[in-house]
Amino acid sequence: MLFLNLAVRLDRDSRDAEFTVSVWTDIYGLIQSESYHWKPYQRFVRPTRFIPPQEGWREKHGDTLRLESKVDSVTDASSGGNIPAPHFNSWTRGPAEETPSTSPVALAFLSRVPPESQRAFSILHLYQTEMAPMFPFVIIPPDMTPSDILAEKPLLYWAIMVVGCQDDVDEQLVLADLYREELSSKALVKGETTLGSLQSLLIYLAWNHNHVKVSSQIQLPLLLHLAFALVVILELNKEPRPRIKTELGGLRLLGLLPQSMPEKTLEERRTLLGVLWICSVLATTIKDVPGMRFDALTDHHCAALETAMQFSSDRYLIRLVRIQQLAETIRATLYDDAVVVTGPGMAAAIATAVSSFDNDVKRIGGMISADPTPEPLMRMSYHMLQIYLYKVALDSNIFPSTRTGTTPPPSSDRIVKRNQFLVSCLAAIEASTEIFLAMPPTLILSLPYYHWAQLGQAIVVLSRILTVRRECVDFGLIMSVSTFLDTTAKIKDKLDAVAASAATITPARRLPRVFDNLGIVLVEASRSITESLEDASGSFGSATRDVGDGALSEATMLLDGDIEAILFTLFTNEQL
Repeated sequence: MLFLNLAVRLDRDSRDAEFTVSVWTDIYGLIQSESYHWKPYQRFVRPTRFIPPQEGWREKHGDTLRLESKVDSVTDASSGGNIPAPHFNSWTRGPAEETPSTSPVALAFLSRVPPESQRAFSILHLYQTEMAPMFPFVIIPPDMTPSDILAEKPLLYWAIMVVGCQDDVDEQLVLADLYREELSSKALVKGETTLGSLQSLLIYLAWNHNHVKVSSQIQLPLLLHLAFALVVILELNKEPRPRIKTELGGLRLLGLLPQSMPEKTLEERRTLLGVLWICSVLATTIKDVPGMRFDALTDHHCAALETAMQFSSDRYLIRLVRIQQLAETIRATLYDDAVVVTGPGMAAAIATAVSSFDNDVKRIGGMISADPTPEPLMRMSYHMLQIYLYKVALDSNIFPSTRTGTTPPPSSDRIVKRNQFLVSCLAAIEASTEIFLAMPPTLILSLPYYHWAQLGQAIVVLSRILTVRRECVDFGLIMSVSTFLDTTAKIKDKLDAVAASAATITPARRLPRVFDNLGIVLVEASRSITESLEDASGSFGSATRDVGDGALSEATMLLDGDIEAILFTLFTNEQL
């Protein structure tokens, strides 16, 4: 009778659809509990025999009382005309998402950064003021204390403490190990899958270079796939729709009224877009991790955020997503393994597509230029989009060499197009490196991993352009070897200056350990590349080597698949 009364009162009084769905969910949970011995054929029949209270009975009885209270609140709101306002909070404050952990791992972590300690407050302040603005996909309310975060979303507290521990890199690695162990225990062993867990993983991945180790090269793909799994389990990748009894798991709906998935909160939309953005940036810079991609729902999520515009950072988030959406389209059209250039006609069609994409890129550039104070990292992402498009000029299948004696020379139009794309690519590389060189030290100290990846990709493409510089009609437009060496030297000097400045900050900070001697390794790598180019210079005489994207000469440059190895080598101080 309890459920009949609740159903009648809900149908009669409730005017809050989302709250009603929540109540029905609670009803369904009670139906499934052991205390009611629920069977499909016993939908409204209680057992006649006495069932003694079992372990956990008090908690389940408390659930019943809580449910009745919840329905009373709906009834009161309806009778008084006070309808709850729609959710637009960045964080739905409420009960803890996860069960408090008292495992040895949790005790070890919290003993190092107790939430009530000054250190925890200092790290949270650093994250809120310097790091969070660069990663707008997870918003922490400004009034939250470390204890609040730990109580409501424990793993999110852990992740913030890990990435914000910039004053002690050895301690940071220890905290990172503890975080991964606790995340694995909760998600894989205990089956606790919450939005807070996914948000913590996003933050951990956003500053992946802070805690990467030589032996942990495979961690990034594994953790990213764990993020995919959490998205699916939490159903963030689905939009609200009526649930039907013929779908997978539909038998659990027998005897219940049709129900819909609740509307996604802004917090959930940001989190999902963050997962998709990370996956997309990885695919266009370091490694294509098969998994989730931007889809038709992406525009819906962006529109919801743009309509609410709860935070100024939402505009930044939307621009980042739009840039990567176009990059994904370019990747699928030009760089996908399924795209095979079979003849001059196909090559001409791809060249035409590049020109069309060029217009789309310029349109996004116009939107960014219209912003009175564009974020430097947004401009850096835009220039990375330009680099990603224009590097197609390195593909000899689409733009054959102008100096080969074995094939007919390409049309003058194709030659001009190639030169234009190479020049545009060089300009974008120069612009992106200038943005990096102009960044204040505090920004570089907290720079997310994926913007480092963008900078690394720019350096790799810059070195590749060296291999085709002799094929250009106007040699004066294409850089010399010394230009490449100057660029890497400037980056080294900038890193040295940042390291020196970090030591003067109170408390002292430092770049992540993976950047130790990065500048030296980078310069040595560039010298090695240029020496190889000089040694192979004879090959440019009568028949230029094949330097197409994905088919570059091993004597002069590395393949696309080796970009990850280059960046990982730079991040881990291994010798080339």
